[in-house]
Amino acid sequence: MGKKRVCVIMVNYNNSQLSIDCYNSLVSQKELVELTVVVSDNNSKVEEKKLLENFQNEHLDFEVVYNPENLGYFSGMVRGQEYAYNKGEYDYMIVANNDLIYDPNFIKNLISLEVLDDVMVISPDIERMDGVHQNPHFVNRPSKLRNFLYYIYFSNWYVSCCIAKIQSFFNAQRRQKDKPGYKEEQYIYMGFGACFILTELFMKKIKFLDCSSFLMGEEQLLTIQVAEANGKIYYQPSLKVHHLDSATFRTFPSRFAYENMRKAFNIYQGKLGKCYFIDNQFVIKGGKSCGI
Repeated sequence: MGKKRVCVIMVNYNNSQLSIDCYNSLVSQKELVELTVVVSDNNSKVEEKKLLENFQNEHLDFEVVYNPENLGYFSGMVRGQEYAYNKGEYDYMIVANNDLIYDPNFIKNLISLEVLDDVMVISPDIERMDGVHQNPHFVNRPSKLRNFLYYIYFSNWYVSCCIAKIQSFFNAQRRQKDKPGYKEEQYIYMGFGACFILTELFMKKIKFLDCSSFLMGEEQLLTIQVAEANGKIYYQPSLKVHHLDSATFRTFPSRFAYENMRKAFNIYQGKLGKCYFIDNQFVIKGGKSCGI
């Protein structure tokens, strides 16, 4: 029996050193698998591309797709998927941020998993640099109250600023907490978007990520994709990654971030018009249940 085939895809935009550091965290583990690393560069600055090119020349298994324009996170990731699929098939495809450092035992633990038959996506234990665990993002679907608050938050930029100020005040009074259930492997409703591991079942039945959003909302769109294909998302705490926490996004102005989150929210809600909830089950219009 040959080695497992693992592909790691990340999107790069003006932060090439992060992509290089992310790759370097996998170097000591690559002997365990047939590893393919693909960086999809979204038309970074000349000096950032040069950094990638120089590193690529020294590391033949560090492959870069140079996009002619900024395609956005989702389309950039899909461009990386297209490139990877043209190279072959994989047991696992990791689609993730480039601001991650993989634990030294990540690959070893990944190839040792016995993946359940209905699992399309595996969510790892994502730990921020301050020690806060960001997964599982949601074990169960958000409550009606939370969804109502989302509608209010995304109704207007100035309303969102007021809510953010109130939230920041309360957050200052308490330490941010780990996500409930982060020590327990389990089926979950939604994983955190910094890192997803796509299984063979996902690659067979869905293949590509939904790229209808330019930026933000990857968790929601993937959740719908998996549900419509009658699959499940599984949280696996033995797979650990360390997250620098949106190092790319900090370079954007806050209004830019809000507008992209708002667009992603509207896209997500629009898709829920085709696939909606009844008793914790996704149901496609016409009455067909699709799990969760």
